[in-house]
Amino acid sequence: MDADLEAQFVAREANDPLVRPATAGSAVFERLLESLTDERGVHLETITTILGALAGRACRVAADSDDAGRTFARVETTDGEGYTLGDAINWPLAESPTSVWAILAGAVVEQGGTPPDLAEAFRHSVQTLGGPEFGIPRYTAGTRSSITPAAAVATFWPPAIALIEHVAPDPRHAPIALGFALKRLVEAAAPGGADLEAIARVALDSALTTAKLEPPVS
Repeated sequence: MDADLEAQFVAREANDPLVRPATAGSAVFERLLESLTDERGVHLETITTILGALAGRACRVAADSDDAGRTFARVETTDGEGYTLGDAINWPLAESPTSVWAILAGAVVEQGGTPPDLAEAFRHSVQTLGGPEFGIPRYTAGTRSSITPAAAVATFWPPAIALIEHVAPDPRHAPIALGFALKRLVEAAAPGGADLEAIARVALDSALTTAKLEPPVS
């Protein structure tokens, strides 16, 4: 990063400790919006799925850097597939004051919407592990994404994390950055009358999917 820009971030962090992830999240949102926009605009379900999936992967990666004693473990379902679950993942996803969910749900409420039931979403994710419904966000009837959460991570995670790390290199900041990216999405979609509860549900379902998937060994 340019030395002058780094100095600006250092100075601003004294009054705004989240300036790095907020800036990184906006950059991810803008870059993704640009890449997905065509002559018809941007497909809402697709960008929501991608951002939610990236948020889930960020939570899984951040769990490796947990320094508060929180843990996670690998579980195997009857079909032989392995998934990761635990407090170290849930903290950045839904329990921290700056979790993905806290930022996303807060944005929905700020725009006059009602967030979906968080506990129900967690139950649904666990109950579908190893089955055909796992990894398929619950879209509003008649809508769908052009990409699954797993495929979204495979395609969009490398450029997204590179963009985030340029501004916010701490792995624990990545979930916060994606939370802010989702906040930008809600703010952009609300004036057009979008179903904000549906956006939050799809993003949460997508995040709960990819948070459970092991990142590939590099």
